[in-house]
Amino acid sequence: IALTISLVSLLLFFSASAAENALDQNSARILEETKLIDDYWIFLNGHTPIFEQGVFKDPFKVSPKEVEQLIKSNTTSDKVYNSSVTEQFFQLSVSAGKTNPEYRLLVIAAEGLGIRVVEHYEALWEHESGSRDAFSIYSFQEYTRAKDLWVHFYCEKNGQYAVHFAITPNPDVAFPMTGSSEHPSISFTTIKTCSINYHRDFVLTPMDLWGNKHRQESYHLQELIANGTESNITFGMARNHLELKVGDQSGQIIVQPEVLSLDDTLTVGLLGKGLRGGIATATHSLEYTFALDCHNKSGVGKGVNDTDFRKFMFSFIPPPFDRVEIPMWVDCKQFVEGKFFPFNVETSKNGKDVIYSGKTFDIYQKGAGPRQANIPPEVGATEFYIYLEPYAATTNQSEEDFVFDWFERVDVSHTHDILDPEIVNIATRGLAVTKDFQRMVLVYNCKQPGKTNVTVSFLQHDHGYDFNVIKHCPNKVQIKSTSGFWRFLFAAGVIFFGCFLVTVLRALIHKEHSASKDYTPTSTSKRKSETEMSTSTEHSRVQTYDDNI
Repeated sequence: IALTISLVSLLLFFSASAAENALDQNSARILEETKLIDDYWIFLNGHTPIFEQGVFKDPFKVSPKEVEQLIKSNTTSDKVYNSSVTEQFFQLSVSAGKTNPEYRLLVIAAEGLGIRVVEHYEALWEHESGSRDAFSIYSFQEYTRAKDLWVHFYCEKNGQYAVHFAITPNPDVAFPMTGSSEHPSISFTTIKTCSINYHRDFVLTPMDLWGNKHRQESYHLQELIANGTESNITFGMARNHLELKVGDQSGQIIVQPEVLSLDDTLTVGLLGKGLRGGIATATHSLEYTFALDCHNKSGVGKGVNDTDFRKFMFSFIPPPFDRVEIPMWVDCKQFVEGKFFPFNVETSKNGKDVIYSGKTFDIYQKGAGPRQANIPPEVGATEFYIYLEPYAATTNQSEEDFVFDWFERVDVSHTHDILDPEIVNIATRGLAVTKDFQRMVLVYNCKQPGKTNVTVSFLQHDHGYDFNVIKHCPNKVQIKSTSGFWRFLFAAGVIFFGCFLVTVLRALIHKEHSASKDYTPTSTSKRKSETEMSTSTEHSRVQTYDDNI
């Protein structure tokens, strides 16, 4: 009974101590959560402070209610940050001074404004950026380290809209023993001004193959379309360059550039770095290359007498605004023949299913939706065929005159770190492409389960082609190691050492067994000798006793 009472008392003591420790941990957790928030640093566009060491900075101190009142009263105030009509996105940087931040980001916009948050700068001009479907009125994501994020807007209506941000640190990682349903958040509100009727001032500079401008002054968009569907841009060579900028400092996202021939006797191809989209500013231009080919020459087109002008359309989408179409002309009478052979990528020879005549099919463009090419988990690599296709029917060049094209490099990139893709079977630096098929293999090398976009890009100073697939990695990933030789060597060493130990043990056992056999007869002889000596002594004693009697 006394022992039972002692055990119960001891148990109660430890229970009380545990409860006291839990209360202390919970109190410490509440204090540490406050300190955790104070440790956060939040910046806008890399240099404007929003929140530093527990203090909001101007103009991010205004409450959501005050912001709504400013919008209703149609009052412009410097008290709150306002993204202008031309500001389509801004950078949001979140970091912590002493810890690796783990946090949840919630962004809510008023109806009439679409938003999305992307982790990569290049994602701003993805194919899907030109579609309203990529945006929503809210975004909620979790992040596990310091990141630069980009908040992207899509205006649907004119007006001013409140955008609410809430950044909630996740202390569960630092304090896993206790939990609470609510944690302090860093919340602030901004305004986005929209005007869907606004027209950006695009500046276009046409040049020849060597970078010489067609005229000293560049063309402004309103100047080009002043006569309705006509323009003054005319080309006369097989390859021509065009630089696209905007008239003010605010960057403009450009997506889905296209060319369309409006004449059956004119072939038009679009090349250049701007083919993948990008951001044009007053100082940074997007570069395009038009590959042109006149055939069946005759005196047709917009000209008269002996002139021969043929028309094509260059267009692009500057979201959230509508597609911009710019008519251009080719002077086929004065046309300088060139060597243009479209670049093709196929999954099988003559398949014409990935890139054909320099244009990527929709299913291989990033953000193509449900129709986008998906690679199932069981497929570890995909092969492609790359080549140039000459237009034998429209050129006077023979097979001997056929030239090759080349690329400075072939890059492969991905959005989520669940694999290590690589290109094999072709040169990824200084790649020369001819009319002959070259087999290129894209190896995925999955590391973790999940799915990610994988983009293959062919890059040169005046070329830009790429295609994209979605790779699904299996739930059970077998990581392939390049250290197979060393693993084999280690296994062989273990086996050799094991055999050596077995041999030594067998030798020791044999030696002990032999020693045991040698010891047994010696002991027996010794005992026999002792017995005989004892018997002899006893016999002698008896004989002596008899003699004495």
